[in-house]
Amino acid sequence: MSRKPLHKAGIHAVILAAGKGKRMKSDIPKVLHEIGETPLVIHVLTAAIESGVSRITVVVGHGKEAVIETVQKWAKGIEDEVEIDFAEQDQQKGTGHAVLCAEPSIDSAVKFVMVLLGDVPLLQSETLVAAYHKLLDADAHSVVITTELEDATGYGRIVKENEDFVAAIVEEKDANDTQRAIREINTGIFLFTAKDLFEIIREIGSENAQGEYYLTDMVKLLNEKNLKVTALSILEPMQFMGVNSPEDLAHLAKLHVPVKRVAK
Repeated sequence: MSRKPLHKAGIHAVILAAGKGKRMKSDIPKVLHEIGETPLVIHVLTAAIESGVSRITVVVGHGKEAVIETVQKWAKGIEDEVEIDFAEQDQQKGTGHAVLCAEPSIDSAVKFVMVLLGDVPLLQSETLVAAYHKLLDADAHSVVITTELEDATGYGRIVKENEDFVAAIVEEKDANDTQRAIREINTGIFLFTAKDLFEIIREIGSENAQGEYYLTDMVKLLNEKNLKVTALSILEPMQFMGVNSPEDLAHLAKLHVPVKRVAK
């Protein structure tokens, strides 16, 4: 276990897995749909564990019993490598609210909180390690992982003041024409210093087109307090492809994602 890069980094990962996934047109919780005979959320858990993260909270909501049962069954035998618990988001009030639901399960001694999405099965552990080193090297308080798309429609845009400084993330429905022209997008994966995250997250408001508490608003709030936010740009957008529809699932299945297993 000591060979895993982030084992001693003091990181607690929060995996957002509460959504219903209405466009999936299925009663199965979205994160339990399978790629390579493995549920989506298990791919994400594996990436986190392979990076060396040893404390994980899975935020559940829709179909929570099935998600918890699936994760617990999969995790049998690796209890010495990772501590996994669950937090419930009983109402879907946005990503910021989901992370806040996980706060009680995060020890006060934790240094960093990594936020992951439960439906991105191609996520690589190396990317998570790189995010940690980027935060340290940039002397930042948060890192947002970004990528570039030819067509960024539907994604939050990364607004920068310079290459190393993220000023804001603007969601598609709240963006103006200039911001919509930006191709660098938010993947939804963040690393925060834990102290800053939980001191500030309650300041997030819901005055936006969706009426939700966006975790992305943390960027603006951190900047207002002169706490630096930087970006780690990854050139492989495929790594962050999520599953929002049966078509997305079929597309990812064609990529023949290998079944991931935790290295003992």
